[in-house]
Amino acid sequence: MDENENWANRRVVSVNRPAFSQKEFDSKFSTKAESNGEKGSKIRTILAKLSPINLLGTFTILSFITEYNFKKYLITDMLSGITVGVMHIPSSLAYGALTSLNPVHGLYTSFFTGITYIFFGTSKHLSVGTFAVTSLIVYSTISRLETEYPELAFPNSFENSTSTEGPSMEFKIKVATGLAFWCGVIQIIFSLLKFGSISKFLSQPLLRGFTTAAAFHVFSSQMKHIFGIYYVNRKRRKG
Repeated sequence: MDENENWANRRVVSVNRPAFSQKEFDSKFSTKAESNGEKGSKIRTILAKLSPINLLGTFTILSFITEYNFKKYLITDMLSGITVGVMHIPSSLAYGALTSLNPVHGLYTSFFTGITYIFFGTSKHLSVGTFAVTSLIVYSTISRLETEYPELAFPNSFENSTSTEGPSMEFKIKVATGLAFWCGVIQIIFSLLKFGSISKFLSQPLLRGFTTAAAFHVFSSQMKHIFGIYYVNRKRRKG
């Protein structure tokens, strides 16, 4: 049998069908039952993450406390904690002043965040506490609300038009406390929904630029203290 006969005996199959994109294919051939099944699977995944057993896993102290070697690590961990605590004292005072609150509030923040991290912490190399960018955000929020609610921020100015006192410290503490509370609520929700994975998409140039800009912002915000430029309230009572 020669080559021409082989070609004659071969069968030629021709397939003609339109080209589909993935979206068009799914919309035409996927059934409603499959779609509902996918939705049900996603709902079950979310509910599994919110189950009491999974929520209990957020307390990381439960996963390592039973295996912790007190005899081997307790003394060294205590020395490490004391060292980090001593280092936190000056930085916490500075960041407390950066928010325009009393510096002692920076110590409160570092103290309670350290205790909280004992139960929820995931890294033994991480030191948590006050942060310059967070302090500046608190300061900017307080400054904005001072202009929006002057009757609350400057109570003495409405009683005495010649008063040169700055904003009420009680007002600042209330604003900072409310801001911290709602930020904590939002962060807890993000944690339960596993939104931390979004940080994988933040590039190194973005993080470096953010850090550099924050450093310049912190430095420039302290120029008033370097040159002795203090706050003078020029507000007058309405009417």
